[in-house]
Amino acid sequence: MLVLASVLEVDLRKALILAKGLGVLAWLDMIKSYLIKTDLELNKIIAASQRLSGERNNIVHAYWQDSRPKSGLPSLVKSKPSDIATGLSISKKHTKLLLNHQYTPKEMRSIAAQIQELEQSLRLWEVSYKLPKKLAAALRA
Repeated sequence: MLVLASVLEVDLRKALILAKGLGVLAWLDMIKSYLIKTDLELNKIIAASQRLSGERNNIVHAYWQDSRPKSGLPSLVKSKPSDIATGLSISKKHTKLLLNHQYTPKEMRSIAAQIQELEQSLRLWEVSYKLPKKLAAALRA
């Protein structure tokens, strides 16, 4: 949201009023629409965000089944990074009723880390967007 406010050159309160109900992908689309010239770096960030957004939604909005043993104290049994978790979600496009998702804990953490890296990339892009081109190129080097 801070990047959106900065690029649109409005204060944060106005940016929140304009876009609070929208998701991150819509914010990125607003920034892209605002720019006069196509920015290849921003396009790469948006493409990666779209891909990871779907993966994130599969994880966050699924009902995850507990595969730990039912006898004893299952809460004491820890998952290994290689264990496969199975989740179910309802299809957003209604092409299938239920979707089955399988991820290992390691894969889930990797998706979260990639999203954090993209957020950093977007902040760096915003800084370089505001700077004169020669200075921004020197900072990237």
